[in-house]
Amino acid sequence: MHNIIAKGIIYISSARVIFLISGYALHFFLGRYLGPADYGIIGIILALLTFFRIFLKDGLFHSVSRYTAGHHNQSLSIRKQGLRLQSIFVLLLSSLYFFSADLIAGFLHDPKFLSYIRLSTSILPAMGIYFIYMASLNGLRLFHKQAIGTSFYGVMRFLWVFLLIMIGFRIKGAIVGLMLAPLSAIILVRYLCISSEPNQEDSFHLDIKEVVLFATPIVLFSAGITMIMSLDLFLVKSILQNDNMTGFYTAATTIGKLPYHFILAFTLTLFPSISKAHAVNRIEQIRQYIRRSVKYISLVLIPIAVTISITSGDLISLIYSKRFIQAAQPLSIIFWGNTFLAFFLLFSTILTAIGKPKIPLYFLCFSLPLALILNINFIPRYQLTGASLATTISHLTGLVLSALYIMKHFKISLSIKTIFSIILGISAIIGLSYILPFSGLFLFLKYVILIGVYAIIIFFCRELKPEDMAMIKEIFFKTKTT
Repeated sequence: MHNIIAKGIIYISSARVIFLISGYALHFFLGRYLGPADYGIIGIILALLTFFRIFLKDGLFHSVSRYTAGHHNQSLSIRKQGLRLQSIFVLLLSSLYFFSADLIAGFLHDPKFLSYIRLSTSILPAMGIYFIYMASLNGLRLFHKQAIGTSFYGVMRFLWVFLLIMIGFRIKGAIVGLMLAPLSAIILVRYLCISSEPNQEDSFHLDIKEVVLFATPIVLFSAGITMIMSLDLFLVKSILQNDNMTGFYTAATTIGKLPYHFILAFTLTLFPSISKAHAVNRIEQIRQYIRRSVKYISLVLIPIAVTISITSGDLISLIYSKRFIQAAQPLSIIFWGNTFLAFFLLFSTILTAIGKPKIPLYFLCFSLPLALILNINFIPRYQLTGASLATTISHLTGLVLSALYIMKHFKISLSIKTIFSIILGISAIIGLSYILPFSGLFLFLKYVILIGVYAIIIFFCRELKPEDMAMIKEIFFKTKTT
């Protein structure tokens, strides 16, 4: 894997860690301070915002990044045209979101959501502008500056929401804080773009038709992914009509989304690199990117999923308090579901980067209705456990379909040795977990021991080959990038 990609993964992974720490700190504060009922309300609002902002992010983000990656000396012109297109999307989407408040509140069987939804519309314009500047940094491969923008936004989101809630504004204060965060971040990322651009050539003509054709399946896919990740929460609220149960499930899905956030660091750096390799027909290089990415993600995510799943009760009690203990069982299931989703997103990014964005969309068109059907049938019977099980099955379906397509298209097979090493490692994790019944703050010590033993097993199984160690050494001990 090329050094610039590896460095990009390190930069963006580090930024995602900061973003996630600030985001999860905010969630844990909200859960503990507001209690399950109000936390469930905020969980619904955040899920709605995530769905609607997808239309402002993924399509144009990838389009601006893609064109900028191939035309560095025309990045300013590309960004300006991207901002103009984004302004149109913002107007249309914000209007749709605002005027659909009645329908959404009706579906949730809760009229108090009407004012919260309309207030949260103010967040979308700032988010749309922020994404375009971040796309420009990504296309220029300025991953370190993209990481700064991500980190700053995450910290400001925590600070603004925390401040307004402590003043006494509670739910509406959280919504206003979510609006002020991207406004603050825009100032920084705009400066990072302007101060980093190479000398500009003549303006670049952004073919709107081509952008729309390229972006539409990506936006639809991202919207579908967001919907399939939030559908269970909406249906829990709509079917059970209980704010406390919604709060419990919000807690479970918040922790359960860690694999999804983790995979973004890979996809954001892998996308422009695979696009470039595909443009010059370097198929073997793409195969190498896929093999390394699947291997590294498997080595990291699978043991984490096992560890979280078998300690879910202790983790929920430690982070949210024992009031949220009903979130433990759904967390142990949904974490696996989002691990499957992470691999599905990895394969979908690869297919999009080689100009096949419709393929993962087709797979999603199968798994999304499946999730809907399963949730409608499982939630009344098994409540929160049923919701998490239904979503996990649908994510696994998408993973299987995309994996089979990637393996056939690129003629890539699974590494039996890596599979055996991971099985050996997670067997040790499961065995030691019952020998070390730590809880409370000692739970983190337990995690260190479990993952440490797993890492030792992986090392002695020689899963980190000389070229892997050389890449790591290059990342951490050399400053010159290639």
